[in-house]
Amino acid sequence: MENKKLERDTTLEEIKKLADESDKNSGFQLGLETDFEEELIQLDLINDKQNPSESFRLFYAIEGILRTHLPPKSESEFSTFVREEKNIFLTGGKKKDASGRRGADPRQAYITTHLEVTLNELLRWMQEGGTKFDLFLIFRDLNIKYGYYKENELDKVDQTK
Repeated sequence: MENKKLERDTTLEEIKKLADESDKNSGFQLGLETDFEEELIQLDLINDKQNPSESFRLFYAIEGILRTHLPPKSESEFSTFVREEKNIFLTGGKKKDASGRRGADPRQAYITTHLEVTLNELLRWMQEGGTKFDLFLIFRDLNIKYGYYKENELDKVDQTK
């Protein structure tokens, strides 16, 4: 058991180093997040229903924030880790299979329980001035909280290309 803990700490430490490196190399703002900065979205689980235009708006607001705060995926291994955790959460725990297929589309995530939760967490992260490693942990912790990792997967950090 201690060996698995050591492996997880090492892996998370590597991701933290990547995040710290990314923090040093950032410094631009696109301003895409300003539409949502005024207030956190109030969750309404009772009236949750499918709304493609709202899903589209929320998903691309999330993507805009990530695009603003993360280096391009092609240039950063760290961005790949963050985006994979985000996609696992938004697809209700669907991970890519051996062929690279997820079997779900994060753009069609549940609005109240996933898209709004994600956007609120990102807004909170920005307001608190969190680090990029904190950004990774937001999605990782949501995946753990929602039960999207089995006990034997908690020590793994997937990196999909």
